[in-house]
Amino acid sequence: MDLIDRNYLILNKIPSYKDDLDSPNSVFLEVNSDIDFTPLWEFELDIINFLVEYEQDGIISMDLISESLYYSDSAKFLRETYENWVKKVKQALLDEGSLNQAFLRNGDKFLKIFGIVGLSVAIIGQISILADQIATLCLVGISSLILGLSTIISLLLPGKIAGQWTHYGRNIICSGKRLKSI
Repeated sequence: MDLIDRNYLILNKIPSYKDDLDSPNSVFLEVNSDIDFTPLWEFELDIINFLVEYEQDGIISMDLISESLYYSDSAKFLRETYENWVKKVKQALLDEGSLNQAFLRNGDKFLKIFGIVGLSVAIIGQISILADQIATLCLVGISSLILGLSTIISLLLPGKIAGQWTHYGRNIICSGKRLKSI
């Protein structure tokens, strides 16, 4: 989206001679050849080069990219391109130790604490079922099972889910500047 905002990529309507590709939800891009690409980061150029691989008559159909993923070679190419892109973004924008200044992981810590407490309650509930099956089976059994499943999910979620960018991190990442070490 940033490359579109900065006019490196242009959202286009499909030409009339390409009616076979047209659908109401289709997205078509065109690389803006009238703009200088030298200020772009290497990872931004990788995105443009990836899209150009799917260009037909100057048009990049996002539907065609999506349809090509049914073929294992195309899916593998996308996965490898994405993994390399992630590495280049991290190398270009994040110095050692700067992620802690730009991204707060407190939400993730609280989610993990909730997971541990919830899992403990679920285990205690299951033990109480074994002690007195008639009284606690419906009440504690079902609720501890639900609580146990939800806490296991919270423990397995990646840190990015509950974390948040700091004001500093949002400004730096959105501006495309390299983060400084602490």
